[in-house]
Amino acid sequence: MRSVLDCIKKRQFPPTGEPDTRTDGIAYKFNKQGYRTKEFNEIDWANSIVVFGGSDVLGEGIEEQDTLTAKIQSKTNFFTVNMGVGGASMQRSFYDSLLVAENLPLPKAIINIWAIHYRTINYAKKEAINNGPWNWDEPDNFMKPWIHEVGTNAVANALFTYMASRQVWGGVKSFHGSFFKPVTNILGIHMFNILDKCKDGIHPGPVSMEAAAEHIHKYCLNNEPINK
Repeated sequence: MRSVLDCIKKRQFPPTGEPDTRTDGIAYKFNKQGYRTKEFNEIDWANSIVVFGGSDVLGEGIEEQDTLTAKIQSKTNFFTVNMGVGGASMQRSFYDSLLVAENLPLPKAIINIWAIHYRTINYAKKEAINNGPWNWDEPDNFMKPWIHEVGTNAVANALFTYMASRQVWGGVKSFHGSFFKPVTNILGIHMFNILDKCKDGIHPGPVSMEAAAEHIHKYCLNNEPINK
């Protein structure tokens, strides 16, 4: 296995460990890079919509046909790439989008569903580790100074990440939203309401995804098919 730095230097997606083997009865299918979508070499990126985000984009606890990407795809008739990662930070989503920008044709549209702003990512030697409340208390967690100044560090990072993303994707039709109210307040972007819950009782469910996809279709994609 290549090291994280070797992958990044070669503009490749760094290893992130095995996808979570959940026990909620959902038939998750991941590609070789660990994303809930087709193998990257099978995707017509220039005729696709790409969605970045955390577990809400991944569709944790919901069937494939009820994910946000599936809902968007059904409304646009363009393949929609699910780049959601469970536990992802804003940094993680932005860095993934950079790798897409570096390696692949420009897509039809980019959708960012930003995760909560105080998460971070740790590029360890062998894999990229997503950090959040689930591992804050680990003795060697490098996030402790970040957490101590979460009101400054995390907010500043969120603003810079948002600005950088808009610069990178300035020439592509795009949309920014979040299911997290603090993030929508910080960035001044649209907030999606959680109208129902998935099987785990935490993440947004199919009704929420349908409403989010409808809003994106209306206000980003102009309620019309994207011109080929």
